[in-house]
Amino acid sequence: MSQNLIGRYTIIEEIGRGGMAYVYRGFDPRFKRDVAIKVLTRDLMDDATLIARFEREAQTIAALEHPAIVPVYDFGEDDSRPYLVMRLMTGGTLTDQLKQGPITINKTVKILDRIGSALERAHQKGVVHRDLKPSNIMFDDYGDAFLADFGIARLTESAITLTGDSVIGTPAYMSPEQIHGDKEIDGRSDIYALGVICFEMLTGQRPYIDSTPTKVMMRHIIDPVPDIRAINPDLPQGIDQLITKTMAKEPNDRYATAGEMTATLSTLSRLEPAPPTTEAPLAATSLSEPVETITAEALADTPPVPTPGQLESASEIRTVVETASIDVEPAPAVVSASPETEIMAPTFASQEAPSSEVMVPAGASHPKAEISLPKFAEQQPGPVEKSSARRWIIFGGLGLLLVIFVIAAGAGGVFLLGNRDKATPAVVADQPTDRPTAAVAQAEPTEIRPAEPTPVEDPGPLAEAHMETFYAAMENEDFDLALSSIDQALALMPENPWYYHEKSWLFQTMGDMGAAIEFIHQAIELEPEGSQYYERRGAILREIGDLEGALEDHQRSIQLDPSNAFAHIELALTLREMGELEAAIQEFDQAIELESNESWFFGERAETYYMNNEPLAAIRDFNRAHELDPEDPWYLTGLANTHFWELSDPDTALEFMDQAIALDPESPWRYIDRVSLNREIGNLDALLPDNNRAIELDPEDSWLVLERGITLWYYLDNPEAALDDFNRAIELEADNSNAFRARGDILFHIFDNVDGALADLNRAIELDPDSVETYNLREVLYTRVGDIDAALADIERCLELDPEFFWCNYDRAWIWDDLGDIDAALADFERFLELVPDYECPECQEEVAVYIQNNG
Repeated sequence: MSQNLIGRYTIIEEIGRGGMAYVYRGFDPRFKRDVAIKVLTRDLMDDATLIARFEREAQTIAALEHPAIVPVYDFGEDDSRPYLVMRLMTGGTLTDQLKQGPITINKTVKILDRIGSALERAHQKGVVHRDLKPSNIMFDDYGDAFLADFGIARLTESAITLTGDSVIGTPAYMSPEQIHGDKEIDGRSDIYALGVICFEMLTGQRPYIDSTPTKVMMRHIIDPVPDIRAINPDLPQGIDQLITKTMAKEPNDRYATAGEMTATLSTLSRLEPAPPTTEAPLAATSLSEPVETITAEALADTPPVPTPGQLESASEIRTVVETASIDVEPAPAVVSASPETEIMAPTFASQEAPSSEVMVPAGASHPKAEISLPKFAEQQPGPVEKSSARRWIIFGGLGLLLVIFVIAAGAGGVFLLGNRDKATPAVVADQPTDRPTAAVAQAEPTEIRPAEPTPVEDPGPLAEAHMETFYAAMENEDFDLALSSIDQALALMPENPWYYHEKSWLFQTMGDMGAAIEFIHQAIELEPEGSQYYERRGAILREIGDLEGALEDHQRSIQLDPSNAFAHIELALTLREMGELEAAIQEFDQAIELESNESWFFGERAETYYMNNEPLAAIRDFNRAHELDPEDPWYLTGLANTHFWELSDPDTALEFMDQAIALDPESPWRYIDRVSLNREIGNLDALLPDNNRAIELDPEDSWLVLERGITLWYYLDNPEAALDDFNRAIELEADNSNAFRARGDILFHIFDNVDGALADLNRAIELDPDSVETYNLREVLYTRVGDIDAALADIERCLELDPEFFWCNYDRAWIWDDLGDIDAALADFERFLELVPDYECPECQEEVAVYIQNNG
């Protein structure tokens, strides 16, 4: 390794250092970009087995390819030292943001939703982070959160195993099983750390604080989870339960997945803050002496510790961790991987004052498990021990009152007096009077009768009134009013399963599938034999991609009520999603036999016929649906598409599309549908008016602006105006991967801006790593600039995602031809001709046919 180079990368500066690695800012001359380069220290590189393991794990991490995981660009060896090359993150770390204080719950949800999604993807692949902490959560220029050093802790654990140095993790965020030294650590350890980070984000302080890392680790093992709302009472009700469950001491008691935890957090974020507890919070106690500031210099002198393995008791753990070697955590650097991951029991740059918390138990939820959901209205703080002096005052006071009462009663009964002539007993107020009247002095005590019970009004009518408001709000898409109304109905009738069903529908409509699952699960708990509740849950599971779970729920729904036509419809939709079109049509038939006047039943069966290449049957059903509901433009749009795409009848298609717009003139996407038809038939004069009308109706929709840019570039030959629209689309929605892809395409092909185009295509792939079209565009760019290796890699990825994307075969064939591999070129050209439709670029097909004839 030269002084200024690692592999092909130029070293600019060192930006981080830990006990196991150095991190550098580097420059990649091939792609003209800055990168982060992580190099393991030389003292860990004496074993060939470790190097092989490092490479294998690096490949695993690189293969994760999740939009919220810092991408690994390259791996290699330089002077026998392995290195990783990653994206350079320039937006700082979560540690930087926490220095400003607590983070709002909405921003916390946004950040942890991305991080939880990344964790879940990695856990599904069998990769565990093992050192999740704020400094490993980084941000790009757009403010999007990324998880760094994913799997690096696992790599360094391999080194630890060989060198026998220490435990992996950062004490403030380590799970109890990590501290115990368990060998089999799984994703639930990361979920524990996620709970610690969530606690810190919402309060500005860590849940366990003490004077040394040793004591912090002991607290993770022994102390109950602090009550987060005792620190931040403005948090919604149920957050304390979520934190307690996420940070449960036993892995089996935690959330099963990170996605389940973040979905619950998202749901809770919309609830109102709970009333403050009336009990005083218990002060968190130190394990020994009071907290005092600990310096990095003092920690650096701590002697090393052997690997503890599976420790059997807290005393053994104390013995081990009190001799732990501590790597000083450096100031967070804006890099894609932080060196402090590899620690022997790392410490912190600062310690906050200890928190005073009350610990409460947690609830949980998951649609397919027999578990209890959070009962937000039933949390009660634990009892607080009263002092003996306070008990004496309380009971002594009660005794004194009793004595006074007896004396007063013996003197004439001045407290409970009455007039037998009155219909209602009277209670004389114990107010002083100038002198007693004769009537009072001679009166006899009245008979003491129990109070008549106050009749309880039936809450049903009021609850139903709230539900009427709910349905009206849903009709008007006023989701805030809908949520408020159904919550009031549930407050009156908390055991009504249908209300939970409707609340689930509300959250499903808003796109919050985690909350939708939770509330429909509550409905099923209240009424396990309710067919309609399994029907709803199956629909939600289908929407989130759990087709097997959806199928199970639909079948259960039909088993409970075979006459439930909607259950047959939901089963049909799931079967269609699974590609079982014939079986889906049979279920649609069953539903229509049960409910023959539901227009959308016919509409959905028409869509399925269309997918099954039965256009005449599709037209028949669309027509029937239109007859039943002539005001719904969807059926007219279906007729237009079927006539155009399947029957090649553009005139009839446009007639139906015009009718759909006449019915729904305020829907911008109806105009875009007509734009698509006119593009295909070459009616170019009609394009821009419809594009403009759509944007006029919704000027803040980035997709509508993107559609106009596509019209301007591809169809009206106005690239300058198109580029303005692509810029505007990205300004409106920074996560619109298609807008980045379109802008990258035009920058490359029209404006010859290779660097800008490559940056946009890279961003598009980060946002949508499964976009075949984006890989295709980028491989064309790489080919043009002569980076054949990168081009071939993108083509491989393209064909991996879609083996029938024929343009990748076409492009790769010409690369083989340039490289002199005629046999490979012929194979790709033959595959291209096998897949390409007749209407797609006839001149390209003719060119390929000639090539095969001349070289075959």
